[in-house]
Amino acid sequence: MVGWDVSELQFLLRRHGFPNGPLTGRFGWQTDALLRAFQRMHKLQPDGFVGPLSLRALRHRRAHRLSVLQRVAVRTQIDLWARRYGVDVHLAKALAWMESGYNTNLTSSTGAWGIFQVEPGTWSYVETSLLGRHVARTPVGNIRVGVLYLRHLLRVFGDQRRALAAWYEGPTAVRRHKISRETRAFVEDVVALEDRV
Repeated sequence: MVGWDVSELQFLLRRHGFPNGPLTGRFGWQTDALLRAFQRMHKLQPDGFVGPLSLRALRHRRAHRLSVLQRVAVRTQIDLWARRYGVDVHLAKALAWMESGYNTNLTSSTGAWGIFQVEPGTWSYVETSLLGRHVARTPVGNIRVGVLYLRHLLRVFGDQRRALAAWYEGPTAVRRHKISRETRAFVEDVVALEDRV
């Protein structure tokens, strides 16, 4: 939890596009949250442990870095759509960072795509039930759909943590009060990142 190995982990996370991470040599909540975000980006088990697969991905030279201009563009669009839909800007940015590290073209094994890692079914639901129109499959469209769906969950559940749990695990699981340990960790990580991204 403390030492050179943790410092190396923090350095590698920065090299992979997590510039706000600490370089303290201590494995605290922020390093844990960033490691889990990195693991999700690389389709690894987001357990917060640096096992062989996570270590290999961290040490791989081809870091998934975004240019400064890309980051600014993503943050600007999240600001725009969050304000338009009345969603807390910090919450929207933290969720987007947790899901993709602001990577505009990330696709999961389940077909979730983009900055907010929107599942195909969720995209269709937002288009037909929440917005009533087609949204282009672009980074800006992904942000719009993601923020609008987040607003929907916040209204349905009336609580930020339950809304985030519904985002991660699905509304049905949250309604049945069956929230997994992994989902609880995801929610805590997003909340912890709110003032950091």
